[in-house]
Amino acid sequence: MSIGNTQLVEYGILNEESDIRIHVCFGIGRIYSYETMHGVAIIKNSGYREIPVWQKGINTAIGYAVPADDLEHNCIKIPEELMKKDPGDISDLNATGRAALDVVRKMLIRGMIPLPHITREVKEKDMQLSGCDIITICQELRIQIKCDYKGGDKHLGGTGNLFLQTKECNPFGIH
Repeated sequence: MSIGNTQLVEYGILNEESDIRIHVCFGIGRIYSYETMHGVAIIKNSGYREIPVWQKGINTAIGYAVPADDLEHNCIKIPEELMKKDPGDISDLNATGRAALDVVRKMLIRGMIPLPHITREVKEKDMQLSGCDIITICQELRIQIKCDYKGGDKHLGGTGNLFLQTKECNPFGIH
């Protein structure tokens, strides 16, 4: 196997253009969703230290292990039939990333993941009589999905943390 790029570059929560981040924690069968800006604020104001991630003796990422309880998040159980997407081999980052994306996409289609929106109660009687009591406005949201395989609540068997990555390299040609 040839080794590719081992130079860490800025890549992650501090410079992405997402509105929502969703961590898929297959190890405990849960997803965690939160607003990206909240994760950034935690990193900048918490005093947590960056930690390295190693694969096969190479520092492939740097980020923050943030206690899940410190993030304002939604924790949602992954349905059993979608847990079958769990690739099992956590060293195959291509497979875990694809599986995480598929799980989130299917949960979004089913309406299982709450997304921010604006609601307004209809006060106009004619609109109420025509069957309209609430108007909701959903904005276009950019969602970043991360497979955080072992992450999540400790009492469920996870590490207790979510990993908020800030730098990475790709020595093994992972897409």
